[in-house]
Amino acid sequence: MNILIASAEWLTYLFFSLLMGHVVLSFIPENRKPTLDVSKNVLLASALGIVFSSFGPVLQVVYYFYESVGLVRSFYAVLTDFQVGHAWLIISWVCLFLMLTILFNGSRFLKAFWMIIMILAVGYSSHVASLAPPRTAH
Repeated sequence: MNILIASAEWLTYLFFSLLMGHVVLSFIPENRKPTLDVSKNVLLASALGIVFSSFGPVLQVVYYFYESVGLVRSFYAVLTDFQVGHAWLIISWVCLFLMLTILFNGSRFLKAFWMIIMILAVGYSSHVASLAPPRTAH
C-alpha cells in the first residue's frame, strides 16, 4: 500500500508540473518563450490524472476502515465524513472545471485560478489533520 501511495503522489506532482508549466508559459510573451507544443489531449489527460492520482490519501483511509465496516460503507464514510474525502471531491470538481477551460480555450487567468485552487485542495487533503473526521459541537 505504501508503494501505491508514493507512486500516486509522484504522479500527482508530475501532472501538476506539466499543467503548471503550461499555465506559467501562457503568461510569457510569445517572442520570449521557448517553442513548446503540448497537445490539448495531454493537458486534459494530466488534469484527469490528478483526479486519479490524488485519490491515494482517500484510498489509504478506506483501506484502514474497510475490514471493520465493509468496503462500500468505508468509501461512503471517507468521502462524506472525512476532510480528506471532501478535499478529493473538491479536487475532482476543480479538475472538471479546469478541463472545460482547457477544452474550450478559456482564459489563462481562469486556468491559473483553477490550478491555485487545486494546489490548495491537494495540500489540504494531504495534511495529517485531514485524516480525522470533522469535529461536531456538543
